[in-house]
Amino acid sequence: MPFLMTIPFIEKYALTLEPYQKIKADLGLTTDEFYALTKTLASEIEVARKVRQLYQRKGFKKISLLDFYNWWTNQEKVCNYCGINEQQLSILFDKLKEFNKRPTRGKTLELDRRISNKEYDDIDNLVLCCYICNNAKSDFFNHEQFIPVGQSIKLVWTKILNPE
Repeated sequence: MPFLMTIPFIEKYALTLEPYQKIKADLGLTTDEFYALTKTLASEIEVARKVRQLYQRKGFKKISLLDFYNWWTNQEKVCNYCGINEQQLSILFDKLKEFNKRPTRGKTLELDRRISNKEYDDIDNLVLCCYICNNAKSDFFNHEQFIPVGQSIKLVWTKILNPE
């Protein structure tokens, strides 16, 4: 299966949710090729579904779903404030699970607005951040003001993840 087919397949299958028969016809796929792509691209499809759900939840109006998906997939998957990555977040929240009141949040990065009173529709205003930084920043700090706080949070994560 050509690599260039993967992007339109993911767009049609996981972002715009086109019917399977239409995807097959548009991309010239057999049924076997279609199902092979769903298996081969399972992790990418899961990311696209997560992005679509986030897009819908945040109520974007000016940014297209495809533009948001492209933005998301091109971001380094670390907190913009403290620098923790999703693998470290998962380990950290496993270590701290007895203190976590919201077990469905925390193990993945979240979307934050650099300037909180702006809408999510300005892609230059968006960053990825961890649950703790997102909650601590709240709507009170802007991006630049919160950077030093994020670096302090990084010191705490580092001690928990790498006890001496």
